[in-house]
Amino acid sequence: MKKKLLVHRDGTMASLGKDHHYDLMFCWRIKQGIKKRVDTRRLFQYVQYFWFHHLREHLSEEENLLFGRVQDDFCKRGYQEHNQIRRQIRKIFYHESQQPGAYLKLVDLLTAHIHFEEDVLFPHLENILPARFLAEVSHPIAALHEQSVQDDYADVFW
Repeated sequence: MKKKLLVHRDGTMASLGKDHHYDLMFCWRIKQGIKKRVDTRRLFQYVQYFWFHHLREHLSEEENLLFGRVQDDFCKRGYQEHNQIRRQIRKIFYHESQQPGAYLKLVDLLTAHIHFEEDVLFPHLENILPARFLAEVSHPIAALHEQSVQDDYADVFW
């Protein structure tokens, strides 16, 4: 199976695309941990770390700065997928922390969502949103990304 690469983009969506790189690294690390039969407590701690240090804010940022601007099926799907990811995180946090399948489901949801955004949603938004709006929203997005994602998780289980 051919690996799917993320689209390189400039401008407004570039910072969000960089975030997606880190999100996919997170997914790869979780899969590696499961493959190596790492104790699920270590996976749980990594999911907590990634959620509270990156992913939670990333989802909110996309919703607040982009999805809310357009009321169409693509943005509705973006919201729905974010909510599925949040629900799966909650399942891991409160009910299924010992089940490797719960982590794999999170990985599947997040990976599919990233590819939807990169392949469909972001190009759609770039086509329908006015250039002036994209230029204006690029400033808050860039400001939120002045520091790159900290990739400094101490427990290198992968």
